[in-house]
Amino acid sequence: MHNNSKMMSLPSNKNNFEDAIRHQSPPSNYLGVQNSIGVHQYLFEKKYKYTKTTEWTLPPVDELFKEFYQFDNLQQLKHDLNAVKSKLNDYVLEDWSVHTKMKDPSTEIPWKLKNEVQAEFVTVAWCKLFECLHQYKMVKDGTLNSMHLCEAPGAFIAALNHYLHSNFDEVNWKWLSTTLNPYYEGNPLNKMIIDDRFLLHTLDRWLFHEDFSGNIMDPENILHMVKECKEKLGDVHLVTADGSIDCVETPDEQEEVVSALHFAEFCAGLLILAKGGSFLLKMFTLFEAPSVNLVFFLNCVFEEVNVFKPATSKRGNSECYLVCLNYLKPDNIGDYLDAMMAKIGTRNIFPLFPKKYIPMDFYIQHEVCNRKFMFEQMQAIESNIYSYELKSKLDNRKCHEIRSQVRQLFFERFKVKPIAPEQKILQNARSKIVYGIKTQVYRGSHNKRVCIKNLSTEEQLFHLRKALNEIEKVFLWQYEQIACLVGSPDDPLPLKLFRGKPLVDLRSSLFANVEILFLRQKIVSLYNIDPIVQGKPQCTLGSEENRELWSTETDGNLTKFEDDHQRKFYSQILQKIIDIQPKTIRFSNVLFLTHFSASILRYLTANMFVTCRISGNGEISIEVIKHSAETTESIRKLYETLMENPDVLCFVDIVHLHRNQFSNAICDYNNQLLISNIKVMLGAD
Repeated sequence: MHNNSKMMSLPSNKNNFEDAIRHQSPPSNYLGVQNSIGVHQYLFEKKYKYTKTTEWTLPPVDELFKEFYQFDNLQQLKHDLNAVKSKLNDYVLEDWSVHTKMKDPSTEIPWKLKNEVQAEFVTVAWCKLFECLHQYKMVKDGTLNSMHLCEAPGAFIAALNHYLHSNFDEVNWKWLSTTLNPYYEGNPLNKMIIDDRFLLHTLDRWLFHEDFSGNIMDPENILHMVKECKEKLGDVHLVTADGSIDCVETPDEQEEVVSALHFAEFCAGLLILAKGGSFLLKMFTLFEAPSVNLVFFLNCVFEEVNVFKPATSKRGNSECYLVCLNYLKPDNIGDYLDAMMAKIGTRNIFPLFPKKYIPMDFYIQHEVCNRKFMFEQMQAIESNIYSYELKSKLDNRKCHEIRSQVRQLFFERFKVKPIAPEQKILQNARSKIVYGIKTQVYRGSHNKRVCIKNLSTEEQLFHLRKALNEIEKVFLWQYEQIACLVGSPDDPLPLKLFRGKPLVDLRSSLFANVEILFLRQKIVSLYNIDPIVQGKPQCTLGSEENRELWSTETDGNLTKFEDDHQRKFYSQILQKIIDIQPKTIRFSNVLFLTHFSASILRYLTANMFVTCRISGNGEISIEVIKHSAETTESIRKLYETLMENPDVLCFVDIVHLHRNQFSNAICDYNNQLLISNIKVMLGAD
């Protein structure tokens, strides 16, 4: 029985809570121009630990999702924080990002890890997990099975590998991971990490599920993960979940936007994790009632729950990590998780439990925790605004001193040391993952971007033309020939089938520039016509004297990409190749944006045609130099395979389609053709 009488009235005295956290507050002028060692030490101690009592038990499972409510005090905190964050709405994003990076006291840590320690695939995420592993005993010894949710681009995996080999003499580690699949064009650009530098070389460890999407917000995919973990790992001792969603356009509602993803990670983690294991879950603010309930649930099923903000996490954002140790895994946990799984993917998830089941002492601790991290974030934002407006050279020099001291503290506290080259995950591919390019998609201030959305069609058209002009400055080439690729029918590519859910819409592509694809999305939303289908895709088979032209009959009626349309187009081409065995094939106005279409071109080049010449005037030509019945047979095999397997999304090993001469040439070609189509639609010269 629960004694509910004392749980209904929740405290509201702000001063009491401020007194409660005063002993945990940072020194004065927190990372301002002062630089005392005490201030720097505090960067590594931004923690909160919940103290459990006997009242913290799970309510009956039949009480789940019965009541919607909020906590007034926490909603007021949300309002106060948003009031401070709104001060940033008029700052130009590009300038502000440069400023906050310069002010960030941990900026020099990743640089030193990359260049002096030679650590593998270092990012800010790498540093954050490395801190978490040292601050909390999530890993007990070198024998470990781990599962990593929403893991792209893979820095957590590289950091864990470095930690294991730095701290244990013998390492016996198996891991699996999942993320929204960048090789599946049905996944939206703004919800996905497209950096595949690490992923491409470890594909056998990544689970993209039966639909090939990697979407964790699908109960079937979570059950597939549970099955794969049991078969390939056995007991899972550590689960990490580092998922997020782009909230640049809705900074005041970040927690709500990401809540459905966090709920899915929560369910997946507790289903996969073995008894006694550890769970690391990235969250943001914890103001909303569903978040309060998730934290309470975790406290009931783990021996210890901590909230931690690493020193390498930017001070001005809301990011924090729930570090959950020693999974108790009660016998009836499956009943709760079954009920929760039914809610995954749905909108407006109610809090798990009615308000009366949230104990008073838990709520008090939770509000203290929220106030602590909120005050620190607000102070960081105000400090950044002050220094941005001041633009003091003295302040810049002090920041440099602070960064040096924080870097030194990081290496001393965590005893950072190199590991042997043979202990790294990608021993033979290191040179391919050292550098990455981050594309700046959002530009200008938040308020300016909001205003643009409310402009008339003519005014939006002006801004689209301006954006196109900026993109064209990056892609100023007038080559008659982009690339000349050489295939070898004597060493053909085998078929390797990747099956999945058919594409309803093309929402992303690794075969074109991200900024061009975002511009394409804006044009689709404005005109409801897709630049992809502008122009008439054609395929010409044979010589000038004996030419046969193939183009689908419905081209003129298309307003957007259709998967059935591309399959029909290429199946016709393959069938005709088998029938007439042409010596040349020429594609005109054909965009190769999907893995299906790129596979067609790659397979033809490798298995039938010696030369693939990609021209810069909007057409691709393939010329036959060597041809035999044996190579025709490989095309016949491909055609029959595609007819028998309509769910195939890609049929060439993905490794052969990316980060090579072929992918570079296809990207250049697609960029040119997309820009050309967009210019026609926008009426640009």
